Amino acid sequence: MSLTAKHTKLATLTEKDSRWTAVIARDPSADGQFYYSVKTSGVYCRPSCPARLAKPQNVQFHDMREDAERAGFCPCKRCVPDQSSLVEKHGEKVATICRLIENSQIEPSLDDLAHHAGLSVYYFHRVFKAITGLTPKAYAAAHRANRVRSELDRSSTITAAIYGAGYNSNGRFYAASPKYWA
Repeated sequence: MSLTAKHTKLATLTEKDSRWTAVIARDPSADGQFYYSVKTSGVYCRPSCPARLAKPQNVQFHDMREDAERAGFCPCKRCVPDQSSLVEKHGEKVATICRLIENSQIEPSLDDLAHHAGLSVYYFHRVFKAITGLTPKAYAAAHRANRVRSELDRSSTITAAIYGAGYNSNGRFYAASPKYWA
């Protein structure tokens, strides 16, 4: 079999594999389900790796990253498949920030939240909204509204519930209340 025929056969096998479609689409939902390696570069990647697409005849699929490492491939320096993904890292940071907001008596500033997350203000705002569907300010306001509802069940007066939820005056609560009680 000639070299060209062998390359064509390998390319055809790769292109018929459903995993190749995920690699072409750089599908992040396929991350962790399989890995692919590139013979010519000696590295293995996640399906969502943003690196230039390899020729199909040079691609090999692996069920686990350990399989790729046993075959002699090194982790890609761009997608870093041997570490948690960027989405997972961002999810962990946002979860930490949500707990910080929920446990604060006063609403933390966007600068403080971004600093705590270790991200720039602009990037933190985008990441938080992409993961939660809300801005940090809207999340804090929604949490505060939920605290008022639960405080109303426990407190003997409305004023006590307002102060218990973290509002520093009745006026602040009544100014914000049309958004939450309508």
